[in-house]
Amino acid sequence: MIANVIDVLRVFVDGCRRLLAVWLLVLALIVMCLATTSPAIDDLNTLLSRNFVRQHAIPSFQPEPVSIGRIVPYFRTWPFYFAGWMFLLGGVLEALVHRQISQIGVFVRSCAHYFWRFVRLLLLELCLKGLFLLVAIELVSAEPAGSISAMWSFYLFLSVLLMGMTTIVFTYAAIRTITEERLSMVGSMVAAARFVKRRIGSVVMLSLLNIGMLAVGVIGLILIVRPETISDVPLFLSCLFIVQLVTVLTTYASAMSYFERQLGRPKRRIVPA
Repeated sequence: MIANVIDVLRVFVDGCRRLLAVWLLVLALIVMCLATTSPAIDDLNTLLSRNFVRQHAIPSFQPEPVSIGRIVPYFRTWPFYFAGWMFLLGGVLEALVHRQISQIGVFVRSCAHYFWRFVRLLLLELCLKGLFLLVAIELVSAEPAGSISAMWSFYLFLSVLLMGMTTIVFTYAAIRTITEERLSMVGSMVAAARFVKRRIGSVVMLSLLNIGMLAVGVIGLILIVRPETISDVPLFLSCLFIVQLVTVLTTYASAMSYFERQLGRPKRRIVPA
């Protein structure tokens, strides 16, 4: 057990070193994040101010009932962010594989080369997570009125656990798509699921390290920014997006290091023009 923990810590440190090796790329992604997330931040700020903050600040304020139909319009820009991230992910993972930043032309070709594969992978992930969420909602709805509150926490925990494991599997599916040049995203998902299943303990510990890093970043952000009024929310959300971006990059980098440690270093591949 101790040996596994030490091995996971070494993998996590190697992942951080892998990320530092492409620090210019990380910096460029952070600048791009700051430059493009204003619409999403404005929508989230409006959502928070109208539906959560004002009902506590104004005693006479009657909040609108929470429903999916009222919330969805505030996330109308998110599909564009997902599409943009799917485009960049190919070039980012290529850089992490080789621990170096390629020329801009090679980077763009890598992005375009894997774009539609990662779009298909994202759709599979969203469908699977949506299925888990719908099942959890149906289970809660099927419970008698008196027992809903008692079972709600269990169903919430189960849903978060399943969605978390799904995220882990699809992280390794993206890595296998890059390192093994897979064309089938279902095949990548199945291969990643087998990889995670055979090493579930170490994979979970590595994921908990990344979650812990995210938690530390969020706590530090709260202590530094101290969002006390609605005017502080845009700055807090901007910094939160950066923390989330760095956590995602660290997750991919550490998962890449663990994958290589377990199955061997992938051969260097040149993306076709």
